Amino acid sequence: MKNTTSLIFFILTLIIILVFGKLPLTFYQQDEWHGLGLVLGEGIDSIFNGVSSPLDFLFVKGRLLASFIYFLFANFFPLQNAPLAVLAIILHIIATFLVFVLIRKFVKNDLFSLLGAIFFAVNAISHGAVTWPAIAINAVTSTILILISVWLFFKYLDTTRKKWLTLTGLLIYFSLWFKETGFYLFLLLPLSTLLFQK
Repeated sequence: MKNTTSLIFFILTLIIILVFGKLPLTFYQQDEWHGLGLVLGEGIDSIFNGVSSPLDFLFVKGRLLASFIYFLFANFFPLQNAPLAVLAIILHIIATFLVFVLIRKFVKNDLFSLLGAIFFAVNAISHGAVTWPAIAINAVTSTILILISVWLFFKYLDTTRKKWLTLTGLLIYFSLWFKETGFYLFLLLPLSTLLFQK
């Protein structure tokens, strides 16, 4: 099983590199220019754009972790899209493999899980998130944290160990610091307990 999983990871990585391999040869799009302008114009304050009170931190206003990562890229690699693009590709490989892991948990078939992961890897929605590297920091990182939290939630349902439930909640919360996509899980996962609990 370990050899199969490694082979599938290799296949998914190869497919993603074949599809997105020329991304580091592209240049900034509007979101990258906007982010760079904020960093150059506001400096460190660009990380806290829209954050004005401690409650803003608590309620995750401003996508602070994503802003911090982009701030680092804009300072260390200004006007260079290649490092951002490589990060976007790496994040997409991780997210795609996590999709494979979650599908396999349900269907218990490596071939169907691989096909589902390939569909995720190359479909138009994920393509848009990866080809705009600045967006990948927000969207793909948030997706990775959400996928891990869902996997941990199912681990909690299998074992009923509270640590998995706590980690699930923390990862969903941290995903909000990148993008608000996972907010619905605070309602959906408790409700899904009724469906999946043994």
